[in-house]
Amino acid sequence: MITIHNTSRELNKKETYKMTLAPTIQKMSLAKGSIIAVDAYCSYRDEKIDLKTGEVVTVDILSVMDKDGTVYATNSESFQKDFRNICDIMDGEEFEIEVISGTSKAGREFITCTLV
Repeated sequence: MITIHNTSRELNKKETYKMTLAPTIQKMSLAKGSIIAVDAYCSYRDEKIDLKTGEVVTVDILSVMDKDGTVYATNSESFQKDFRNICDIMDGEEFEIEVISGTSKAGREFITCTLV
């Protein structure tokens, strides 16, 4: 089950599907090094039943739609935090982000974004 928490603007039904359920959604991690001209975004919670355990698994996801209609999604907390900060600063103005990566203190690679 999908529960939308926040959107950049009112999404029509096709956009809502495209940003939450469509099999064409790209992993944000695959866009590393790319610049995304943000057209819309939404944050939502996806709840699914784990078929092995029968338990409900909850994931908070951010989807970003580029001006060309491509949708990228991530559950990365660092990406979501930095993206929210950019949105707060831009306050409704159009903007572009670059998807970048970093290395944690534990040596793991992670993705985040920066304002272009």
